[in-house]
Amino acid sequence: MRECSYRRELDLETLVCTRGRDFPLTSLETRLRCPRCGSRRVAVMFSVPSEPNRAVGDRRGTSVP
Repeated sequence: MRECSYRRELDLETLVCTRGRDFPLTSLETRLRCPRCGSRRVAVMFSVPSEPNRAVGDRRGTSVP
């Protein structure tokens, strides 16, 4: 069986709304499924924006000082 190479950026705000703010991120992989192949063998990687406050403010259409 060939490995699926599908990648997608997850929206943090959506994750908080659907899983709750107390959901442990270490459990996230167990709750996901690949939309392309249906596999539950997914890997989650976290990356922090170089300017975290600005990135959040820009997404919501407001500027954060």
